[in-house]
Amino acid sequence: RLQDSHRLADIAIEFFDPDRSDTSAVFYIYGCCSHFKLPLSASLEPCLLGYRKSVESGNLPNAGFSLTCYVDVYAMCGLPVGPFLSDLSKFMGQMKVLGQENELGFLAINWQLSHIVSSEYSAQALTWERMADQDLFHSRESIKEYRSGIHNIVLLYIRLFTAGLFNDMPTLCVTYDQLMRFSSGEKSFFGTYFGRYFVVILDGIHGFNLYERTRRPKYRRAALKAIRWFRRHVSLNTVPFQQLLEARKAALSKRNKREKVKALYDTAIVSLTRSGFAHMAGIANEMAGKYMMMSHSDKFWAKEYIVRALDLHEEWGATAKVAELKRRYPFLLMDGSPAATTSLQGSRLRGRPRFDSVNKGVTDASSPQLAIDTSSTRS
Repeated sequence: RLQDSHRLADIAIEFFDPDRSDTSAVFYIYGCCSHFKLPLSASLEPCLLGYRKSVESGNLPNAGFSLTCYVDVYAMCGLPVGPFLSDLSKFMGQMKVLGQENELGFLAINWQLSHIVSSEYSAQALTWERMADQDLFHSRESIKEYRSGIHNIVLLYIRLFTAGLFNDMPTLCVTYDQLMRFSSGEKSFFGTYFGRYFVVILDGIHGFNLYERTRRPKYRRAALKAIRWFRRHVSLNTVPFQQLLEARKAALSKRNKREKVKALYDTAIVSLTRSGFAHMAGIANEMAGKYMMMSHSDKFWAKEYIVRALDLHEEWGATAKVAELKRRYPFLLMDGSPAATTSLQGSRLRGRPRFDSVNKGVTDASSPQLAIDTSSTRS
């Protein structure tokens, strides 16, 4: 079973000497297997070590895959955006020097996502042309390959994520419809990779969002399909996403009482925070706040949830999202209101602290020590 594949990583690490050059391929298996039993952030250090070992041995394909895993895990865990942008710039420079165009495309997408949430949202920013104008690729010729492959699907999902994050419904609707044209086979490249969580949760959340606005059955079917996927793939990291989708589904039915929907959202928020997906917990808080305000005109709980969302997005470093929340909900974020002065510190909805030991070492791990001698790695 796929859920048992984490054992491959354990066996591989146990039987290989970490000092041997041929062990570089072992570490990136964390990105595809260990997340079934361990917190997703546990893959950060092994993937970064795999990158180092691969560069040292000149195994550039493994280096690129390990680095892509590391970058994706960091982004998926919602760790601070500021140091991530700095590290990504260095990694992208290294990929340019090494001629790793495939990996450079994925890194560029993550860089643009981080730049958007930390500075200013623009639907046009997540296009190949705009990223080429920012000199994020080795050359503009790379765009031709990116447009027709896996990179384009990933870019569309990141565009869907940012459109949803910033409540840009026109872009969200167009992008979602574009993604629905791809078959399951065309998306199968995700396999056991943890990035599958990201794809399925976006299919689910925004399927329900679009169904609520349009009442088109195709969107509801897509969202229910996402819930079924999470029910079939139960693991430490998938449960919080399933809980969030169950809450969103319940919120759409007028037959469900407010207390039931609120309890479902609270459960999802606690699980997301404790599992290390605090930025997703911020999104869940905003969803809960909207529900309390729009369905029940409950300003007290709407304030509580929106302020918690604000706090979590500030922790993430999503300055643009914080500004968007303040513009969208000024009546809930007035100075002096009880909710506006409420801190998440000590709140039962915050859960336990998020992987401080991992977060502390991320910036130190990523660069000056990774200076690359290109003459040795190409030999």
